Amino acid sequence: MKRNACFLAALAAILIGCSYSRPFRDPEVCLANFERLERIGRSTAQLRFDYASESWEHPPQLSRQIQKTVTEGCITRFEDLVLPDQLEEIQDGFAIRNDERSIPPTAIQAGVVNGLETSAKAKTIFLTLGYGVRTEGVMQLGRRVFIGPFTSQGALDQALGVAREVGFISPYVTRTRF
Repeated sequence: MKRNACFLAALAAILIGCSYSRPFRDPEVCLANFERLERIGRSTAQLRFDYASESWEHPPQLSRQIQKTVTEGCITRFEDLVLPDQLEEIQDGFAIRNDERSIPPTAIQAGVVNGLETSAKAKTIFLTLGYGVRTEGVMQLGRRVFIGPFTSQGALDQALGVAREVGFISPYVTRTRF
């Protein structure tokens, strides 16, 4: 009897996992999550070694925020990003719009992607459009995608719009150095 209960519990877990659907991606919620991650990351050590488990881990506050960001659907997946033919449409006649409104060199976090393949696709998209791009891995989160730096308000505003257009949910101006 106990074996049947265990089998049914395992089967239910598999079926629930297979029917998982992505939560609604709310841009405002994701923006708040990303900004909070950045704030916590600046104010705490990124990793610490837990001697009991003999592994590296994030401080609890950062770990909770990472989990919240992931469960609220803020991570950009491969299929969220534009397809090559859509990129061609965006690229057609595209030019980075620098204007006279000068700003200090500023970067944008386009978003967080779920793996190296998605990171490579994001890099290709932004490089094709002429942007500087770099990524940074964060354990348990994914890879943060940064574009820039921008030295005019026009180019910065345009890049925020482009990042949304190519599939990122909540790009924002970051304090992270490019």
